[in-house]
Amino acid sequence: MKKLSLFLLISILAIFTGCKKDNASTDSGNSGGGGNETVYMIKNGIKVLAIDRQFNQDLILNRLSDNEKKMISFKESSFEDVELPRTNLLTAFFSIPFCNPNNFDELWNKIYNSIEDDGYFVGQLFGDRDAWNVVDSINTF
Repeated sequence: MKKLSLFLLISILAIFTGCKKDNASTDSGNSGGGGNETVYMIKNGIKVLAIDRQFNQDLILNRLSDNEKKMISFKESSFEDVELPRTNLLTAFFSIPFCNPNNFDELWNKIYNSIEDDGYFVGQLFGDRDAWNVVDSINTF
């Protein structure tokens, strides 16, 4: 049920922000994992720029038709070096807390500055009671 809710949120925001019309979304830090949200957006008519520090593009491309493959572009970059384009919708699921803590403020400013005035950020941060809180290199709030 949580995944369904997440996908529903992406769909609503994509329609609301004009991503369906403008075909513009950025998925940061997730596509090197399973890429589920990236695939979901593409299958729902949203063009995606997928950014990650290391890719396993096949996990994404193997689930897309030839026409859908035209709707994705990949950019390999760490959070510390990433350049984010202006976008209506930026998604980052279970990735931002893994940014080097010394670079988190800079990353957050990049995210904030990349989102159009009527755009949205959708993602997760880890709380101070999260199990990852014991790892010094993980950001928790």
